[in-house]
Order: sequence, then structure tokens, then C-alpha cells
Amino acid sequence: ELCLTCGNRPSKNAYGEKELIANFEAIANRYPTAWYLERNENGVVLVAFAWAAKPEEIAVEKYSDVPGIKPWLESTLGQKPIIWLDEVFADRNKRPSGNLANFGKMCKDISQELGFSTIAYRTINERMIAASKRDFENVTVFRKGIDVPDRRDLVVINLGEVFDYL
Repeated sequence: ELCLTCGNRPSKNAYGEKELIANFEAIANRYPTAWYLERNENGVVLVAFAWAAKPEEIAVEKYSDVPGIKPWLESTLGQKPIIWLDEVFADRNKRPSGNLANFGKMCKDISQELGFSTIAYRTINERMIAASKRDFENVTVFRKGIDVPDRRDLVVINLGEVFDYL
């Protein structure tokens, strides 16, 4: 499918199956994790993987290729653990559209499962940003190369203290 952001067509999957499984297992061995699944009559249509960690740990895990991001994340997001929304996968063969319709519920469910009220993720997908703004009042978008020293936007959602359990 044509990427509307960069104009390219991927010629192979972004991740190999074994690489992806190994990454999920490694993260799950180091941090509290949560999975979110949506199903319809065709089977699983959407899966999300999230984990809780301090911003400095997120920098090490997800931004090893971005010099200077660690102090920026720490100064921007603080020292307390937050939820990192690592991956959101939709099977567009089983549900061609509307895959972010339950984005708000997904984030709230993950927040309740992990016990933290701040969710952050990086993205190049404007639909993910739009879903955050649609479903939540307290959303900050740090734009790539302008607000955040990265090639991806960083989105931070604050669900409020009602979700802080730990």
C-alpha cells in the first residue's frame, strides 16, 4: 500500500516474525506489559502492545539510534514511569477501516492494567495523532524535527490522576 506520508511502497514487512517475538519477550522480561486485542467475526483485527518504564529506560530501549534523546525525554516527561504504547497492529484484510475507532478505550484499558496515567508513543501516522486528539483532552504532540529531536512525532496523553495506582 502507498504511504501517504513518504510516497513509498514497502517491499517487505517492517519486522520479521522471529525478531518481533524476541523483542516482545525481551521487553516483557524487563518491564510490566499489557496487550490489547480487538476481534470481529473474522478473528483478531487489532493488537496493541504497551509497557511501563521511566523515560530514561524508554530512551535506551526505543531510541538507541537517536543521540541526545535521553536527556530530552527525561526533561520533557520527568522521572516517573509512564506507559509506552510500543506497537499497534491492524489487520486491514479482516477490517479494512475504522481500526482506531476504539483508540480511547484501548488507552484507558491499558492504563488501568498497568496503573499509570501517562501514555506516550512515537509515530509517523497522522491517523494515530488524530485519534489521540479526538479521544482525549490532554494531548501534547511534539512534532518531529521541530519539538522533538527525532524523525517521528511523539504523542503524550495524560489521562489524569484517577488512573495513577502505583
